[in-house]
Amino acid sequence: MKTDVLKRALLDHLMHRCYIKFAPSRIAGVGVRAVRDIPPDTDPFVPPNAHLQPPEPPCIAVREDEIAGLPAAVRSQLLSFFAVSIDLEPCLTLTLQ
Repeated sequence: MKTDVLKRALLDHLMHRCYIKFAPSRIAGVGVRAVRDIPPDTDPFVPPNAHLQPPEPPCIAVREDEIAGLPAAVRSQLLSFFAVSIDLEPCLTLTLQ
């Protein structure tokens, strides 16, 4: 019975929430490609098995001065990966102050 429920949930996800795939990038490494049109205000990264995902980690605010001593390549990665927040309570963001 549980397998049938999970199968229906997977098929529903594929029908209504599957929009992207990972693919080789001409720019660098791996990129994200749309497999169909993505409606406005849609999160294309919803996994089909969200119920199996661990809970989100706690929000951690990191200031620019706290990463100043990191290797330049690591700082660059952080700045390109995390959203930069100014005057907001950051959640998994790098706050430039």
